[in-house]
Amino acid sequence: MKSKEGKIGFKVGIVLFLVVILLAAIAFTILINLKNKTNVAEIINQCEISCSGMSVYGYCDVQRTLIDPNLPNDELSKKASCDFFSTNGAYAKYGIENCPDIQPCDVAKQPDKTFITGLSGTWQTPDTQDNCPLQDGKEGKQRIPSDNSPLSNQICCYYKK
Repeated sequence: MKSKEGKIGFKVGIVLFLVVILLAAIAFTILINLKNKTNVAEIINQCEISCSGMSVYGYCDVQRTLIDPNLPNDELSKKASCDFFSTNGAYAKYGIENCPDIQPCDVAKQPDKTFITGLSGTWQTPDTQDNCPLQDGKEGKQRIPSDNSPLSNQICCYYKK
């Protein structure tokens, strides 16, 4: 009887050994595939679209995950904006282009300072709380003008029609 139990134990041991070898091979294959994965072309395309579409948010703010086995500092991925990738010398080899129509991003993200009369922008004398006064019962929103008001104490106000 003992020899029969020994044979069964030996067979179970061989099966377990083969299962461990198989699992190790699968894990190794997965790691190799992850190590060789890259999305550089996809990130370049996304940044080009943001630039050509004049999307300050898309180019300057959206965090994109660049995946490449040869990233600086032995990282497998780096999450940053197109602006970061295009201006950081360590990432120059990836060919993510600058966007001169948007960059520098800190300037591009400043608020719109255009006073537009065509959008019902008008120069108004502010109320006692330095806000736009009511006009035809409607509240106005103050805008930062790019030009000077005709009078020194006026502000640029926008009223919805």
